[in-house]
Amino acid sequence: MRVGLFTDGLAHLRLGEALDWLAAELPGVRDLEIGTGGFSLAPHCDLAALLGDARAQQAWLDEFEGRGFRVAALGCLGLTKVIVAPAELDQRDRQ
Repeated sequence: MRVGLFTDGLAHLRLGEALDWLAAELPGVRDLEIGTGGFSLAPHCDLAALLGDARAQQAWLDEFEGRGFRVAALGCLGLTKVIVAPAELDQRDRQ
């Protein structure tokens, strides 16, 4: 059985710190969901830095894979389209 975790619960830690903490404290967790927008502040995924930059994307993935983690999902969670009119969406939600 695979066990995963949504990293927004560790938003107070930088990505590397969060991964190190998980490796030490929850060694059975290897699959991670990373927030990318919506209700998530995306603390572990800087979309602006990653979009269109293959090197930045690979370096980001290497942070996970180098510690034995797998990015199992990218989450953009929320009810943005129901609550907010399209004209009010910020650029991050449009990506």
